[in-house]
Amino acid sequence: MVEAATNFRKNGFNDEDSATLAVVASKFQNVADETISAGESADFIISQLIAFGIEAENAERIIDSINEVSNNFSVSSGDLSKALGVVASTSGAMGNSMEETLGIVTAITEQTRNASRAARGANSIFANLVQVLDDTSSNGKKITEIFKDLGVEMYENGQLKSGFDLLAGMAEKWGTLDSNTQKYIATTLAGTNQLNNFLALMNNFDHAIDATETAMNSAGSASEENARAMESLEAKTNAVKASFEALANSVIDSDLVK
Repeated sequence: MVEAATNFRKNGFNDEDSATLAVVASKFQNVADETISAGESADFIISQLIAFGIEAENAERIIDSINEVSNNFSVSSGDLSKALGVVASTSGAMGNSMEETLGIVTAITEQTRNASRAARGANSIFANLVQVLDDTSSNGKKITEIFKDLGVEMYENGQLKSGFDLLAGMAEKWGTLDSNTQKYIATTLAGTNQLNNFLALMNNFDHAIDATETAMNSAGSASEENARAMESLEAKTNAVKASFEALANSVIDSDLVK
């Protein structure tokens, strides 16, 4: 926990916040599906706090969301933390919440089984979507035309909608499109190299919504699992102690008999 607290202090958090965040990082180590160090846990939490503008006092929301989504969908906490580490900054800049970002990478990863590629695919999608704000971008004009043809509004009160909202609007129309149109849209919004990731997202967008809602209602998830892990560890420790004591007593009894 000292290593985690040191990392938080190095990144500008005060002593009180660093101590609080170190506890959160320790919990994430305990509930994670894969082994991670205290420093890795701290660095991941820092990146999410910054990307999504989350206050230190609400940091547990990060690990609650990851834990609950990994418990309910075909992704691991390692998948999710790996993906968020890649896409968080771009996604946050596109107006997405952390929970919505989790929903998107979950939907893609469930289909492709590759969290890193899912994150890179999401990055490409968001980077292309923002091109609609550039009047000189030919691809941005194509994307604008696509949404117009689908009857999906891209703006609200003069501001571009979040990436999640734009994709959700498109997903509602996706099933009405023929295969060629779907592939054209996927290539335009994601690029040729990320075509499969975009198709995976559209075909599984119901899980993007479900995973987002699961994350939003995950308060306490990590603490509950951490408590169970600590109880299990305590039980195992007590069992070892009991076995050692039994062995010691047996040796003592044996010596007495001699």
